Amino acid sequence: MAATGSVGFSVDLGSFFVPAPENPLLRMFPAVREFSHRVNVTFNETIAYLGVMPVALAICAIWSGWSVARRWVLLGGVAAVLSLGPLFKFGGRVVEMQVDDISSPILLPYAFMQEIPFMEWSRAPARLHETTQFALAVLVAYGSAALLTRIGSRVVRLAFVAMVGGFIFIEYLVAWPFPVARIERSEVFGVAREQPGVVLPLPANARETASEALLAQTVHGQPMIGGRLLRNMTERTHPQRFLHQLSLTRGVVGADIIPAMDQQERLQMLREFEVSWVAYHDVDEAVDGDPRAVLAALLGPPVVSRQDMALYSVSQGQKQIRDVVYALGENWHNLEDWGGVPTRWFHGNGEVFVHSNNERDVQLSLTLIPEMEPHSIAVKVNGVQVAEFLSGDWLPFMTEPFSVRSGLNVIELVDLHGVRVYVGDLRCAGGTPMSGPFDKELACESAHSMTRAISAGVQDLRIQPVVANPAPQAVFDDNVSLLESSWERDVKAGDSLRLVLYWRAEEQVKSDWTAFVHLVSVDGALVAGLDQEPMGGRIPTNTWSPGQVVAYSIAIPVPRSASAGEYRINVGWYEWPEMQRISARSDFLPVADQVITLGKAFVHHSEGTVTPP
Repeated sequence: MAATGSVGFSVDLGSFFVPAPENPLLRMFPAVREFSHRVNVTFNETIAYLGVMPVALAICAIWSGWSVARRWVLLGGVAAVLSLGPLFKFGGRVVEMQVDDISSPILLPYAFMQEIPFMEWSRAPARLHETTQFALAVLVAYGSAALLTRIGSRVVRLAFVAMVGGFIFIEYLVAWPFPVARIERSEVFGVAREQPGVVLPLPANARETASEALLAQTVHGQPMIGGRLLRNMTERTHPQRFLHQLSLTRGVVGADIIPAMDQQERLQMLREFEVSWVAYHDVDEAVDGDPRAVLAALLGPPVVSRQDMALYSVSQGQKQIRDVVYALGENWHNLEDWGGVPTRWFHGNGEVFVHSNNERDVQLSLTLIPEMEPHSIAVKVNGVQVAEFLSGDWLPFMTEPFSVRSGLNVIELVDLHGVRVYVGDLRCAGGTPMSGPFDKELACESAHSMTRAISAGVQDLRIQPVVANPAPQAVFDDNVSLLESSWERDVKAGDSLRLVLYWRAEEQVKSDWTAFVHLVSVDGALVAGLDQEPMGGRIPTNTWSPGQVVAYSIAIPVPRSASAGEYRINVGWYEWPEMQRISARSDFLPVADQVITLGKAFVHHSEGTVTPP
């Protein structure tokens, strides 16, 4: 239930002194109206105007009876201070205090109250201003009573009450004339009322849809998928967002990072969720393409249509669906071509909805493309973390087996390092600082200057049947396992031997280790090698978390003078500067002097290739 946004939903000090921006009196004072717009940013939360007449009457109450008024002054004062929120704001901005060469915002008492358990749930300190207004109303009553006792004429008293009440009414007006809700949709949803069935309101990614759908439900009275927004309980809207993706995707889409569905399969999935009606609301948030045309292609023409909404009927039929159905959730960028393979970049938390027709044990496979800085990607399934990957190169990964439930599941790719803003086309980089150039040719748009937040690129995301994972190739000090290694078997003298390594932290490593990979001749002579911390020192071993898989490529330059023939590839770890090697063991690879021999490589010259016997 953690909430964010408490600064935005706090009262600006200036709001105490100016009416609401749409108050009719402010039309005569443009400068004051502009200031009111700045301080009342969240229109329905942060209007806190105290009023000239109410404050004057409150002063009368204090003057005439402090012993009675003080408790209300105390209550209203405390609530007013707390309504200002955690940081002091004035004139539409957070006020900063300069001390020496350090600038920092001014903390208010609410900042400390947020540390109290249960108070951290609240993100709207401005609502405490209702208590301020309640205390002010009591003081106004006391002040008015004190003045009325001094007026002898009943007519004058009535005139006083009418004048004061009218003036306060005008001061407190939020807008004039008052807006009224629309009711013309009743005729649209009257159709659904007469023919019972579940209603799916779309689009699911627009905030206004929930309010519009709830208003519509008062007319049609049918059960809905979605339609209610609960703070930080997004699992309540998962079915609605899943069906949003399936319903508003046109036909059979070209290749994507997940398997596509055709129109018939989408229709069957709507039936699986017992949807009888799809209500599309034209709300402010834009939806890509022409959503009404997409829905018409899937469901046929709307049963009822207005300028601001359309109601579609879902025909009854078979519910037979494939074993696993995918749909992308939020935080994915547009599709790109990376080496002929469809690719999408996500930022922060990339969601994938997976519908399974039964409970089963599976594994998730995907290919990750890193950007210019390391990003550790956690894989969560229905809120439970099942894997953590850190990729330094364009590499495939597979999780350990996990269970999916029958029905809808949510897979999240969570960037544990946080998103980074990148400008331009990442394909033009041609590689990463962690592992060097990619081994694939990429076409890029060098003039592309789009700015976007990114975490990692994803290709070929699939739910797979469980396969037996091979045992680690080697284990070092019981802390780090070498899961897998691969390399070019033939390399030309003068080129580089490219080696891919997959490591997994079994326990927390307390120090920085240096990895070495050596190319050794048959007689044991060192011909080439590379000693460095993982990814050029960007990911020290003491930052690895238990269970995290770290994968990257290294390139070992092979001297031109190297003789053609067979060479061994040795790998190991040591601590710098002691040069003490980390103990190593392996069940099926040769181990000597804490060094693992991975296998063989064959060096050749341009005149021919040396191949193994």
